[in-house]
Order: sequence, then structure tokens, then C-alpha cells
Amino acid sequence: MKRANRYVIIVMAVLCCLVTVGKGKECEASGKTLLINKVKEKTSEKIRDVFYTDYDYDGLKEAFIITGESDEEKTIWFSGEKEVKKLTDLSVSVWTGKGNGICKVSKNQKLFLAEGSAGGSYSWSYCFYVKNGRAVSVKKTSEGLTHIKGKNFAIYPGAFDLMVDSTGMSVGHTWKAYYLKWNGKKFVEYTGKRITLTQLKKYDGASSILKKINKMGYKIGEIYYRKN
Repeated sequence: MKRANRYVIIVMAVLCCLVTVGKGKECEASGKTLLINKVKEKTSEKIRDVFYTDYDYDGLKEAFIITGESDEEKTIWFSGEKEVKKLTDLSVSVWTGKGNGICKVSKNQKLFLAEGSAGGSYSWSYCFYVKNGRAVSVKKTSEGLTHIKGKNFAIYPGAFDLMVDSTGMSVGHTWKAYYLKWNGKKFVEYTGKRITLTQLKKYDGASSILKKINKMGYKIGEIYYRKN
């Protein structure tokens, strides 16, 4: 009889676990749906993408939501327990992909990144974090802001310097990586350290770069090393 009772208790425990897991998934879904519905109350635009997670690790999840009737006209919203806010006024193309969207930068913070464009070859980056349940817009995010890992990021500002034509004008669009670091509130540059020519030559590929510089008729001035 005792053994039978033990089996009954075990079965009930398993059922309780299954019910708890089921309720957890249900709460997850209902919480996400609630935040989406808050945005639907503010706009008639179609919900295109939802980025739902606990951005500030306070135990409450928030959502950055992209709305729009077409790929060329989208808007970014924030939806949380404390506020529902339209974050972008321009109806432009907004997209996310590898290197943006939800980006975990530390054990207690995640960022939301997206890229915007009004057409052509130029774009700009959007970046937001959450503080006290409210969305905070990050300034000076440049173009092509991409999450590498942890606090390490890169931007890809455009330049017309691919080649020089017969008139001496620089032509051809290029995008070169420039590396930045997240400090919890904004993006900062890596600190540069001055090194000697002898120290530079110890790095792989340095000799070939120096040869190219000398061949072009330039002289080596100050050299700075940045760890990124």
C-alpha cells in the first residue's frame, strides 16, 4: 500500500510539473500578446516584427515592435509595463539581421539595434536600451552599427574613396569598419596607445603595409595601437 501511495505521489508530482511548464509558456505568450496589443491600440499599422525579451534584467519583459504597411514605410515602437511609445517619426525602410536586433552586451543589459534607410546607398542606425522600464535612445550611432560580441561593435560609415578618376576626383562607394565599445550608456572609442616602428613590425602583415606606404611616397609619423 505504501509503495502504491508513493507511485501516486510521483505521478501527481509529474503532472504538477507539466502543468507548471504549460502555464509558464501560456504566461510567456500572453505577456508578449499584451505588449503587442498595447501598440495596436496606438496605431492601425500592421505588426511586422516583435523583439521580446527582458532588456534590463529587472524580471519584466519588454518589446521593441516594428510596424508598417510596406517594406519602405516602417516605424519602431517600444512597449513595456511603464510606457508604450513611438520611437521613430519617419516612415522609412527599417530592417534587422545578423549583427543587430536583440544584442546581449553584459549579464544585465541587452540592446535593440535596427537599420533605417530612405532609399539609395545611405542608411543610419537605431539603437535603444531600457532603463527603469522605459526606452532610451542612443545618440551618435552612425551607419551600419553591428554587434560583434559582448561590448564590441563596429560601424560602417560610407565614403567615396574606391579609386581616383582621370580628373583626380575620388569615386566609388566603400564602407570600412570602425570599431567601438559599449560602456553601458553610449558607444566610445577604444583608447589608443602610442607604439614605436620596431613594435609595429612585430605584428603580422605590418611589413607589407609599411612597404605600400613607403612606395606611395609617404613617411611614417606617429603610430597608435588600439586593442579591438
